Amino acid sequence: MLKSIKFFLTTGVTKGYFHENENFDIEDITVIWQKLAQEKFDESGIYISALAFKSKAIYSEDWGCPKAGENTLTFTGSINPTFTKDVETWKKCVIEIATEIKKTLEQSTITVEFIECEINYLTE
Repeated sequence: MLKSIKFFLTTGVTKGYFHENENFDIEDITVIWQKLAQEKFDESGIYISALAFKSKAIYSEDWGCPKAGENTLTFTGSINPTFTKDVETWKKCVIEIATEIKKTLEQSTITVEFIECEINYLTE
């Protein structure tokens, strides 16, 4: 087992509040991630791999949340110390990708969490 850090990034997919949740194609957004991750790799040598899941943010309808929650997309991934030793640059790349996703999707807020964890990188 190796010590690692996992990120969780959650973003809305519809601009603003008090909306009725537009449908979205997850691939439209994951293509953006892939492009940004490649740009970060070209700059830093660190590729930010991720898993993407459709999700729901549930908050007060008085604050603009649609009934039954707002459509969101959650990205998650972890640093694999076998390939990446520079944790601070890795975190910086995650934040920079999050910032671009936020801007592209015209979101007023976005959440990025970093959590210490253990990773088992199983080969053969």
